[in-house]
Amino acid sequence: MKITMDDVARESGVSKATVSYVLNNRQSTFGISAKTAAKVLDTVKRLNYTVDQAAVLLSEKKNDIASILLLTPWLHAQFSDFMVRVSAAVEEMCRTHKLKISYEMYRNVEFRKVLRGSKCKKFDAVLVMGSNEDSESYCIRNHEKFHNVVFLNRNVNGFPCVYGDDEDAAFRLASKVAARNYYDRYLVVTHPEMSRLERMRTIGYLEGLKSAAGSEQIVRMELPRSILSPDAEYLWTTLHGRRTACFLSQYQPAAELLAQALRHGIVVPSEVGIAAYDRHSMIEPLLAKELTTTDSHLEEMTREAIRICLELKNGEHPQSRQVLSETISGNSMVM
Repeated sequence: MKITMDDVARESGVSKATVSYVLNNRQSTFGISAKTAAKVLDTVKRLNYTVDQAAVLLSEKKNDIASILLLTPWLHAQFSDFMVRVSAAVEEMCRTHKLKISYEMYRNVEFRKVLRGSKCKKFDAVLVMGSNEDSESYCIRNHEKFHNVVFLNRNVNGFPCVYGDDEDAAFRLASKVAARNYYDRYLVVTHPEMSRLERMRTIGYLEGLKSAAGSEQIVRMELPRSILSPDAEYLWTTLHGRRTACFLSQYQPAAELLAQALRHGIVVPSEVGIAAYDRHSMIEPLLAKELTTTDSHLEEMTREAIRICLELKNGEHPQSRQVLSETISGNSMVM
């Protein structure tokens, strides 16, 4: 009759898990005393127990699976292009790697309740997206608890991150348009509450325009988040009369501006040019004109972030990585 680990546990007066810890030279959460370990080893020798290699291989195969928690504020956002693209990249990585992916939604005001050191221990890596300055500061202050946290589309000091080049990419786009010297003025649209990345893009637009056209032709205009808002009606009187290039930090408001400009009888791009940041894969096919924009290559960012998670599982110390954006020259801007 074959001796099993259950037999060893029963004869030793300990749990099966304790036997496994001793045989694999590992410690449990509560620790195993030298006396208990010696008792288990004596029982193994007395019963002539041998390890089932097939079971060991199966266990090692299971351990090859990387468990990753994705924390996002946009999990249930119906039209979140960000999550559509992230999920597509994660699914692609799942086809070539052994991944167990869990999703959890958080609101920034609840971030400290959602992300705990005890939760991080349950996963090989925790991939955070959509974080703000407050949640990132919380992670930095408690770095020792969050050693397996990775940030996507953010560059957070002390953590492995995958991030873009928003400011530089916006600079390249704006300076390229201004160097064409076609438009009489350049309108940079801002919003009352802008994210950090939006602010970086705005700075990039302004610096790029200044480098190629000077400051006199540049106008900053604060508008509601939606161009369809009644509060944005004064924009149309502003756009008539002079050739104007408009730069927006997000794709959706730019798409609204493009559609409304055409409805107001404004000729795009000869009278008004429109450029945005962050190509929106869901809206793009619906536009009458292809919007000039910047593709941040979010899918590649996500793939790189998953690779970092795998490196963390393997005990490595991965470095942060930057993914460069690409300018998409649509027919909504003279370039």
